[in-house]
Amino acid sequence: MKAKLNMKKIYVVDANVFLQSPYAMFAFEDNYVYISESTIDKLYEKSTQLNNSGRNANEACRAFEELRKLGNIFAGIHLPSGGMIKITNSFCDEDFPKQWDKNTYETNLLATANFLRKYNSSFSDSKKHKNQIENKVIIVTKSISTRIKADTIGICSEDYLNEQVVNIKNQFTGRKRLTVPVGVVDKFYQKKSITLDCIPELNSLPV
Repeated sequence: MKAKLNMKKIYVVDANVFLQSPYAMFAFEDNYVYISESTIDKLYEKSTQLNNSGRNANEACRAFEELRKLGNIFAGIHLPSGGMIKITNSFCDEDFPKQWDKNTYETNLLATANFLRKYNSSFSDSKKHKNQIENKVIIVTKSISTRIKADTIGICSEDYLNEQVVNIKNQFTGRKRLTVPVGVVDKFYQKKSITLDCIPELNSLPV
């Protein structure tokens, strides 16, 4: 009796997922995670915004930078969960419906997933099994529009659910405006740092 091959999934993760959960790249267990170059560009663009999305985009970019230090992220970095993450080139698919704007981020994401569906053996752990394992390609996105368009071209898609969020202690919990005593700001600019005990109001915040 032949042993059953481990059919891993290939997840193509949308930028909007990281705007909700910046460490989402670690939430897909022992499967493969593909991030397109355009997704990195989108996150970097959002990281300058002074809001929750900007903060999460910045955290995600930092997480990718730390992963990059572990090796060639274009070749693939092994994750502690047993999976692998890989940054991939952006693609354009000429077979898509003519009414689709080929210059949008959404179409690029769909084209990347479609390319991987055609050539998904490139992420196989074993050369022996290359071209023998058809890993399931799934787009993970918060966008209903993207999920509908994925259906029209036969690509599986799913929402990113709250229960998939990892490192919950590191998730952003919001902002609070504080009033500081006179002179604290001047002291910060002079010394480039201050101790937290200079702001009594911090003691009343939850840890």
